[in-house]
Amino acid sequence: DGGYEACKVFKIEPKVGLCLGDITETNNGTQGSCHPSISDDAVNPDTFEHESLVLSHAQKGMVSMLSTGLDKNDSRFFITTVDDAPHLDGKHVAFGRVREGLDVLEDLVQNVFTKRGRPTVDIEVVSCGSL
Repeated sequence: DGGYEACKVFKIEPKVGLCLGDITETNNGTQGSCHPSISDDAVNPDTFEHESLVLSHAQKGMVSMLSTGLDKNDSRFFITTVDDAPHLDGKHVAFGRVREGLDVLEDLVQNVFTKRGRPTVDIEVVSCGSL
């Protein structure tokens, strides 16, 4: 249905948090996608422009777009698990905050073995809401 159910955590960065949201067929973090109604870019139809850079990454649990460059947002995002990440401000659009379950995310960052940032076990979204 185009949602985030079954998408996998594709990277765990101890100084950032968890990266996920590759809703494409590969589901491995190498690309993302957006609904065609969002993008008006013929060259990069799977991306959309930056929105507000007003929210700061000044606390744990910030949900932010994983941007590969200016106006290169797609379905991928990350959730911070560090208290303060000013190096992310001005580069990634924060758009929300985790309200419950942050302890589970912190546990994953601390206890899941990774190989160059990639989890060695599958971690995936099993249920999520929609707006």
